[in-house]
Amino acid sequence: MKQLFAATVALLLSSAAFSQQQQPWANNGKLDAFEEFTTKYTLPMQLPDGIRLYTDMYLPRLRDSLVQPFDVETTVPFLGLVKAKGMPTFIEKGEQIIFYDSINGQPNPNPYQLPTIFTRTPYDKGEPEKTDEVGAILAILGYNYCLQDMRGRYQSEGVYFPMYSDSWNKNAYHPNWAHVLDYTPLTDPKNSNKHEDGYESIKIIAKMDSAYFADLGFPELAKQLYDGYPHTNTKVNNGSIGMFGASALGNTQLQLALAHRITDSIPELKCLMPIVATTEHYVSTGYNNGVFRDRIVTGWLKGQIFTGTDDDAIPTDLDRQNNIHSSVDYDLPKQFEINGVVRQYNQNKFDAATLCIDHFAAKRYQKYPTNDLDFAGFYPASVGRGDMDASAAPVDEFGESVQKLGNGVEIPRPGLTHSRYSNLRTAVLHITGWWDIFTEGQINTRNYAAKALKEAGLEDLRKMQKIIIGPWAHQTVASRSSGDRRIDPVTGRDSRYPMNVTDITKFDLADVSLTEVPIDQIVQSDIITWFRYNLNYNGNDTLGEPKFIIRAGKRWQKLDSLYIFGKWDTIREVRIPANDVVIPFQTMLNFLAGSDSLSNVQVQVKTEQGVFNLPIPSIKPSGATLPALANNKVQKIPKVNFLDSIPAFRLYIPGPDYAADVEKGINNNDVGNYWVGLDEFPPTTGVEWKKMYLHQNGAFDNVAPTTNEGFRTYVHDPDDPILTCGGNNMIVRSPDGTRTSQSQMDAASPENAAYTMNREGVISFATEALTDSFSILGFPVCTLYAKTNPGGVLDGPTDTDWFVRLFDEYPDGRVMFVQEGCVNARARDWARSLVDSMTVNPAEPSYYNGIEDPGDRYIPYTNINIGEVYEYVFKFQPIGYSFGRGHKLRVLISSSNYTRYQVNPNLPLEEGDFFRRKPGDGLTYRFEGVDMPARVAVQRIAFSPENASSIVFPVWNPKNYVGVEEVANKISPFDVKLFPNPASDFVQLFVNKFGSYQVQITDVSGRTISTNEFNDNTIVELSNYSSGIYFAKISDAKNPANSVVKKFTVR
Repeated sequence: MKQLFAATVALLLSSAAFSQQQQPWANNGKLDAFEEFTTKYTLPMQLPDGIRLYTDMYLPRLRDSLVQPFDVETTVPFLGLVKAKGMPTFIEKGEQIIFYDSINGQPNPNPYQLPTIFTRTPYDKGEPEKTDEVGAILAILGYNYCLQDMRGRYQSEGVYFPMYSDSWNKNAYHPNWAHVLDYTPLTDPKNSNKHEDGYESIKIIAKMDSAYFADLGFPELAKQLYDGYPHTNTKVNNGSIGMFGASALGNTQLQLALAHRITDSIPELKCLMPIVATTEHYVSTGYNNGVFRDRIVTGWLKGQIFTGTDDDAIPTDLDRQNNIHSSVDYDLPKQFEINGVVRQYNQNKFDAATLCIDHFAAKRYQKYPTNDLDFAGFYPASVGRGDMDASAAPVDEFGESVQKLGNGVEIPRPGLTHSRYSNLRTAVLHITGWWDIFTEGQINTRNYAAKALKEAGLEDLRKMQKIIIGPWAHQTVASRSSGDRRIDPVTGRDSRYPMNVTDITKFDLADVSLTEVPIDQIVQSDIITWFRYNLNYNGNDTLGEPKFIIRAGKRWQKLDSLYIFGKWDTIREVRIPANDVVIPFQTMLNFLAGSDSLSNVQVQVKTEQGVFNLPIPSIKPSGATLPALANNKVQKIPKVNFLDSIPAFRLYIPGPDYAADVEKGINNNDVGNYWVGLDEFPPTTGVEWKKMYLHQNGAFDNVAPTTNEGFRTYVHDPDDPILTCGGNNMIVRSPDGTRTSQSQMDAASPENAAYTMNREGVISFATEALTDSFSILGFPVCTLYAKTNPGGVLDGPTDTDWFVRLFDEYPDGRVMFVQEGCVNARARDWARSLVDSMTVNPAEPSYYNGIEDPGDRYIPYTNINIGEVYEYVFKFQPIGYSFGRGHKLRVLISSSNYTRYQVNPNLPLEEGDFFRRKPGDGLTYRFEGVDMPARVAVQRIAFSPENASSIVFPVWNPKNYVGVEEVANKISPFDVKLFPNPASDFVQLFVNKFGSYQVQITDVSGRTISTNEFNDNTIVELSNYSSGIYFAKISDAKNPANSVVKKFTVR
């Protein structure tokens, strides 16, 4: 397999497992598969509330033997000519051949106890007959491995509440309500508010020993654990635990590490490696500046309920807490009020999923202790936010949050004024990509932890909060391919990122196969060296590199032939090895790869004359014992000092597709596509804020409008949304439905253009071709001046969304996604609070360190007034990117970006409510007692000295910044948007410049039907119009010759 750990990450992301059934390597006398280097034991790990979480424990005990060809011909004093042939077993099945013989430079009294790496998954750890490859890989690298099904998932018992049971006790924040699907009383030990499953599991792993296994019902494991091996205690773990996993498997690492103060409660937890994961979900996973992340929230939660819930098992599911998981587990059927309407939820997984989503986004609970109605989860001040956002779940000075009163009653402790991140006292290596679903949240998680550790005076731990950000999406971590930066499956064109993308991880996920393992790269990958540093060289118990040991053979084995003492011997038995052979880690890997020999191996032969030592120079492999390692030789085992030599942030700055630009005669080989190390992100040094302005004629440059250029107008139809093309996505599909829409997708491709760029509902802006490179690093900030008019309504309250997408337009015509920003109109004041003074003093943004001001969470969301221009100031998602010479910056503005985001229905909302809908679902929202359907709206963006729509870029390496050429003639001709067309009840006219206008309506014969004067927009009632074709002539009252004619149809 190419790139071994790439396969590991791939398996964790896809939750795959290897089948062990009928494998050709099984019990064939060869250690020819990684799976054979480990033995799996499935344990029912019992939590304090009695629920058993089934956990696969992988110990490095061989599942097969190694039969090694033995062919010797040599002359030995006294023995004479010796010729021996046979196939003796060199390493016995069941042996542990990896160990740590020293600790802190002294003999290790428990050399066969290893560090443990732990993963928790909601995606199925696999059936008993299956082997997870990660366990096998980690065994050969010197670690135990534990893989656990979360509560209520697959083999484990209990009831599953997605993203809920893995964190901290929630009775500190809402002891008056629990998860909406939970049937248990609040005082029940199994109540979802009390779940801290990850934390409790770590405590169990830390103490597991032979007595624990005996009590668990595994007497053979308890007996054999260290039988025949030196030990002073029988613990499985040596006192050092690390965690590894991606996505949900990464989130749970952070959650359990924040439940209580690590150094006080689980000091064995030395490090985490959350890959594409976070504990700050509100600002990234759930919402972006008040816009609901529809696809990831509804799609993932629905998928979690659907995949783990078997409603066919309802007749046999007689205990809600068993490991038969059907919708019987949930508090269904029930009625629930959402947005003032009582809804019925029945006992099936479809309604369970719907209710789970409503719990997260729309349900309004009662506050504690006042019982006032709280905000829906859509709002940043919602109490429920503290269930998943550690920054919204404060603790006291000791890292605790719950006071237990007895009889199961729990309430908040006094003094909850400290950051929960003060509990995260362990080393963390975050790995993510610019286009992951959690990117901003993961950056914030790291920054919150670093801030809390600095305030606690723990400088070394602060320095051990590291993050890697590559040009990746959720499923493409460590790959050179992502989105349309790939090898085109039709043309074969290679647009992948350069090879240096793998400089840190040493592998490319896209090159994974199961036949080749470049082990020399694997041991140099930061994914391995991180665990080496924290588990093997953690300062308290320095183990160094593991070693292999082949213990002396305990039995005599028959040879095929033995010539000794001048004749063929009839006993011809051998004991191999006759001594304990300790082998350096590197040497053994190379022996298994077929590239190194083993020396210092002693052999004894039993003959008719007695037992004699048979000296042999070395044991040479006949090819690779482990075929996956063939043609590899480990040259060096690195020891990386993460504390002092690795920067906090290692960021890849994507740039142009070099080959494509060369084809167009442009050399951009010195632009972008490199790694940079920083101590902070967003950076406060090395960047300069540069504002670029949008213009009414579609230009985008450095010069602010000097006159009132007017408006750009488009129609936003909630039932006909703009479709997503690229970005921070995981399960969003491309417009044609053929693949995942993520990272840098080409909006101009035939598959995408008609749905996302070249259609009604989108307006476009672009710079001239760049004369030099243009690099950005941080959070760009957009200021948009805009107004909205739902069709047929001149005034009143409303709501809408604004999306601003940034693209890199190539000389060859491709329009590649770079990043986006968006804002919900009702959330405009809160969104602005996240960037505060950026527009006043762009050089000193208050949000630069990613820390949200807790007081800002209570800024109210308010409806806007129809037809009124508002200023919207909002940040983009984080990005590092370099635009090449000859490229253009293209900006697309719309009011939808579906399915990534929910499509705004252009309706006002009651305070504290959230209306969840899908295009075309026909749902209505009740506002002030009136049921309102979704409304089509006309959107207008303003361009004037007073309302100068712009984007402020954090320009990286500003000394190289030369600016963007000014575009002349920024004022477009006078124009009118007529909407809707065809029409039945009314048509509405919107001009692109404010002024005095006259409209004259005529029919096909030229007869004037009506005239009207207006300034900005006007509605023409059609109740007295016959069906047919009409013409609207709109004239400038001050210059009647300046006019526009629009044709429309009345049905």
